Amino acid sequence: MMTLAVAPSGCDDKTPPPKGSSASGTPAAEATVSTPAPAATPTAPTKPQLAVDDTAAFVAGERVEMAAPDPKGRIAGSLTGKPVEGETIVLNAARDAKLPKVLAVFGALASRKAKAVEVHTPQRDRSAADVVFVLDAKAEGCATVGYIAKDSAIDTWPSSGATAERFTHGMAGPDLTRGSAGIRKRVLACDSPVWFAAADDNVTWGLVFDLVLAVMRPDDAGLPKARGVALLAKTPVPGRKVEAE
Repeated sequence: MMTLAVAPSGCDDKTPPPKGSSASGTPAAEATVSTPAPAATPTAPTKPQLAVDDTAAFVAGERVEMAAPDPKGRIAGSLTGKPVEGETIVLNAARDAKLPKVLAVFGALASRKAKAVEVHTPQRDRSAADVVFVLDAKAEGCATVGYIAKDSAIDTWPSSGATAERFTHGMAGPDLTRGSAGIRKRVLACDSPVWFAAADDNVTWGLVFDLVLAVMRPDDAGLPKARGVALLAKTPVPGRKVEAE
């Protein structure tokens, strides 16, 4: 009788799967290497833009009411963490703002150790103008003071104290032509690098700005570039010695 031979079962076959396939016969997933995204370069903080009118100050868009207590302190608080120290900060000041409102902003910037304030204010003809005011200036010796009184007269005298020269007001306010010429004459006769502008608390910023421009940039010739201007933080008495803060 013929015997039929049976082949061994395939379950004992140890042959490895083809390269690139899994044991079950499916192709192995290709390995992927993810490259981390480059870290973003941190953006340097920008200097805050400031503005002030007769009702409020604005620090990088944040409104600070001037009628609330301690506007200077609250403005300084809004400047916390902003790059102010050692910088010249731009301030847009409305012509109708009373001088104390502008001084509150100056005081806050000085407390944060700003170097200067570049004030932008439209002139009476609405054309653009700007003046850089020095902060933390010292009123010493013959440093000149130019002051607009409540009655719109302009007084000028040395910060150390002496009889003030007075220029009575004109038909439409301070006599800027005569007053600025008198101030400029004193400034040029003194070796102080800075002179001081001031006004009665009821005087609007626009008039103070006009006087400073008239002194710094007259039609004929201006002051030397080395001569700066600062604002007196306290209302002075004409002829009396003044202290700058």
